[in-house]
Amino acid sequence: MNLQEQKSTVRTAPATRRQQLYTFFKRVSRLAPKPPVSLPGRIRLASLVLLSLSSALLMSSCEEETPFVTGPVLTLDTTYIDTDLPPAQARVVLLEDFTGVQCVNCPDAHNLAKSLIQANPGRVAAVSEHNYFLGGYPNSSEDFRTDEAFAIDALIGPTTLWPIGTVNRRQFSAEPAILLTLPKWTGYVDSELLEEPLVNVSMELDLKRPERLLEVLVEAHFLETVPEATRLSVMVLESGIVDPQLTLSGIDDVYVHDHVLRIMPTAATGALITVSTEQGRVIRRGYEVQLKEHWNMDELEVVVFVHLGELDNQRVLQAALAKP
Repeated sequence: MNLQEQKSTVRTAPATRRQQLYTFFKRVSRLAPKPPVSLPGRIRLASLVLLSLSSALLMSSCEEETPFVTGPVLTLDTTYIDTDLPPAQARVVLLEDFTGVQCVNCPDAHNLAKSLIQANPGRVAAVSEHNYFLGGYPNSSEDFRTDEAFAIDALIGPTTLWPIGTVNRRQFSAEPAILLTLPKWTGYVDSELLEEPLVNVSMELDLKRPERLLEVLVEAHFLETVPEATRLSVMVLESGIVDPQLTLSGIDDVYVHDHVLRIMPTAATGALITVSTEQGRVIRRGYEVQLKEHWNMDELEVVVFVHLGELDNQRVLQAALAKP
């Protein structure tokens, strides 16, 4: 079954037994009496709930199905083994740029990221993560800083100077830390592009313009066993944003900001895949992202990547980028 077929199945599949039970318990809870319940009554009620939950678990254990997922963000979470391994994809490198509107040297990083993207079409996923200690100017349309950018900085930083960035969140043997100054970006991007990925990562996007809703369906197929914990991160970016930026020649009020991190439907630290992933494991996850009114839907981009989830190792195994 291909991604589109899987997506269609998720939309039209009838309610599972777990969904029916969820709806039943929700209705019962609404109809439950409000006055205090006596102790014997509480015991009987607790016994009834435990018995019902046990029955639900027994019924669901007899079926192999997509896990029942609730909530407005995660819409699909399923996994299986496929030992018919596909060819490895071309390596896509994640380039994270910690930046800020009032950082005078940060445009140098923006320009370098642009040149690396142009030199390697479709193989460099650049993300501008605004975490500078100063936000926008009085005439700025908004503050580009996000909780996600600060959380990522706390995870792999902390940042003490700007601009600075990471290449696949990898601490290279010659470096004292993950964070890299600009002169080191090009060499490490080039070296990472030569490596074959341990996992293939792909996605499908569906942009529902009237509802301003973006659906992201991600598939990761592990080509080798990865003994460490792995995580999946999904980022929604926006480019072409005209807003002030400090430069060496002063404040540029019509500066064009590209690849600005807007939101992450996953946690900033990534969503856990497994604590150890065997060869042939396929992960499929779907997300819905509600887009804000001022985000330009024609300038959106999605970056997804699978990375290690160890406290001392967040190295990216493979990334992917696409526009809806």
